[in-house]
Amino acid sequence: MSSRASQAAKNTSVPKHQSLAEELVAKITGGEHSVGERLPTEAELCAEHGLARGTVRQALRQLEELGMIARRPAVGTIVIAPHPTEPYRPIVQTTDEIRATFAATRLVRPSTSELLADARTARILGLPRGSRWSVVTGLRVQRGRPAHPVCWSDHYLRSEYPVEVIQQGEIPVVPDKFRVEQTISASTLSREMAEALETAPGSPALLVTRRVFEPGGSLIHLETHSHRADQFEVTTVVQPGKTPAGRARKR
Repeated sequence: MSSRASQAAKNTSVPKHQSLAEELVAKITGGEHSVGERLPTEAELCAEHGLARGTVRQALRQLEELGMIARRPAVGTIVIAPHPTEPYRPIVQTTDEIRATFAATRLVRPSTSELLADARTARILGLPRGSRWSVVTGLRVQRGRPAHPVCWSDHYLRSEYPVEVIQQGEIPVVPDKFRVEQTISASTLSREMAEALETAPGSPALLVTRRVFEPGGSLIHLETHSHRADQFEVTTVVQPGKTPAGRARKR
């Protein structure tokens, strides 16, 4: 069999939606479609490739599950990552991993509100007393897999963030020059959190808290992520003679 015939036989064995998904992935990773750019519409992809709409949707669903695109009503299909994202990690080590986390997940129907940090709130959350914050709260799921909740997220953003950012639940990506402090602690799930995460109220939780500071030292973003303790664990590798980067302390 000639190489051309062999390749043709190989191509016919690949489902059409898989071939389209692989082609779109190659275009994104190759830079033909950059992050923030809108992909062609379903109708355009159908016409260009001679495929049924259901086939195109299957291909786009694969890219969603890879964390490379987000499909937004009235906006279209947007590229959000140049490469397939890694599985969700509750604890990150770099700003790149924070970007990957937000690229791979999204908030489902987040609620938004305004907060004036009184003395009690300031003490509990560590916010400056009297400061104003926009609050975004909701269940976080993997993009393309809404039936797979990963945690309950609460975001406190300085009130000057654009209203659209708050309403859409699209949390700004942390710039490299900003300092991030991350704390891992134990907690319990409230009734609202437990119902969303499909477990019993009061169940133990792995709580990850991150504080983002501008170069001048001002707190600009506080986020807390409550995970079911029975679904995540923290593992570290201890190297001989190495000075630890952090330490555990009694609260």
